[in-house]
Amino acid sequence: MYRVIKQYDINYKHMELKDVLSGLLESLGMTAEDLSVATGISRNMIRSYLKGKLPTVENLFMLSEYFAIPMDVLYGRVTKEEYTT
Repeated sequence: MYRVIKQYDINYKHMELKDVLSGLLESLGMTAEDLSVATGISRNMIRSYLKGKLPTVENLFMLSEYFAIPMDVLYGRVTKEEYTT
């Protein structure tokens, strides 16, 4: 099951992945455990991403798919608006 983020509460541009991920979890009222169960990524790996470790390409893809957000937005390279225009 995938979560579709229709509205971004935060402008994620120029933020690190850990901050983007933390913001997404907070805005959805989710915990690392919830995300782990939903994606199949281990809880320890999710926690390490929240501390700054970068995910594997496979896990980044899974996070991108789950949140229905492009990888560039997860990495803080572009905003949703820049990506869709």
